[in-house]
Amino acid sequence: MNTIGWMIAGSLFFAVLAAAFSYIKAECFFYKKDQNDELTVRVRALFGLVKYELHIPEIHYTGLAVKLRKHKSFQGFVKPASKQAESSAAADPMSNEEIAPHDVLHYWDQIQRMIRAARNLKSWSRLVLKRIEIMSWNWQTSAGVQDAMQTAVISGSIWTIKTVITGAVSSSTLFTCKPRLDVQPNFSHPSFTTSFECIAQIRLGNAIVAGIELLIRILKTKGGIKAWQNILFKA
Repeated sequence: MNTIGWMIAGSLFFAVLAAAFSYIKAECFFYKKDQNDELTVRVRALFGLVKYELHIPEIHYTGLAVKLRKHKSFQGFVKPASKQAESSAAADPMSNEEIAPHDVLHYWDQIQRMIRAARNLKSWSRLVLKRIEIMSWNWQTSAGVQDAMQTAVISGSIWTIKTVITGAVSSSTLFTCKPRLDVQPNFSHPSFTTSFECIAQIRLGNAIVAGIELLIRILKTKGGIKAWQNILFKA
């Protein structure tokens, strides 16, 4: 191999090494004030070369169903030839979706089928979660009703729920930040406002290893590949 070949091979090696040590970063922001809900999820990988965003500016509750207005966008390595193609390929227009109780049961059934179709998937999940770093955990809430005693009870209950959830997440992942939790009782008038921010990351190399481990577990399960294909790619 000549000098140029060695230079190309070395460059490729260091590029792959740098990519493996880069992070997949996910940011989640949720805000609720009375009847107004908003959710934003952003994912970045390969030093920001790959980006995905899901924005749900409206969440409405009608009985047991949830109606969403959402917008998705994706940015990869290759840019489309024209700006019009770029806007149509990278971003979906605002769309509406309704999630009914039977949809939740259907998703839950699919999750159970995936668990059965991969050997020891729960232990795999615990190993993956241990590789996830929580960089930010900020959960602020203000709540109140007309009665002062009930407001105090509600505030205490919210504190308990937050503590239990934060404790469960911190025991299964790696917190590199100090969780920020706050509950402000509102004694003046009935209200409920909450905002939640979470930033998490995992090394791309760890994610790839986790994917290979998952594939091995699926292959070791009889009918695992076919079951996962039916769940993931079935219309």
